[in-house]
Amino acid sequence: MIFNWGEKSKKVCDASIYNCSNCNHLAPFEIRTDEKTAGMFFISMAKWGKKYYLVCQNCSAGFPVLEDKVEETLRIFTEAPSHNLSAEIYKELKDVLVNGNYFSSEEKLSKYPEEVMLILKEKGYKEKDIKYITPIALKEFFRHLDKTKSE
Repeated sequence: MIFNWGEKSKKVCDASIYNCSNCNHLAPFEIRTDEKTAGMFFISMAKWGKKYYLVCQNCSAGFPVLEDKVEETLRIFTEAPSHNLSAEIYKELKDVLVNGNYFSSEEKLSKYPEEVMLILKEKGYKEKDIKYITPIALKEFFRHLDKTKSE
C-alpha cells in the first residue's frame, strides 16, 4: 500500500490590498488555508489542523488569522473589492489627492474625503468600494510622505 501525508495549502479568497509589514509594500493579499492531511493512493483520508493565513502576494509572508476571527475576517474580505478594482480606485485616489492640491492646507485636506467620494462616484465607482480603499490609501500616502520627509 502507498501512504501519503503532508500539508496542503489552498486559496480561499482575495483580500484586497494592504501595506505588508514584512516587505513594506502596498500589495494584494489573499486568504489561504493550510491543513495537515493523510491518505492512501493519493486520496486524502484524514485532514486536521486547519489554519487560516493572510498572505502577501508580493513577498509570500503569511500572517495567521486568529481562530475566533476567521468568520469575521472571511466576511470582511469577501465583501472587499477585487485586487484590480482596489488598485484602480487607489490610483484614482492618488491622482485626486495630488492634482487637487489637498496638501496646501489643513482645511483643504479635511475636505478630501467628501470631495473624493463625489469625484469617484461620478466616475462610476461604488461608494462601499471607495470607503473600503480610502483609509488604506490615506495611510499609505501619509506613510510615504513621512518616509520622504525623513530622507
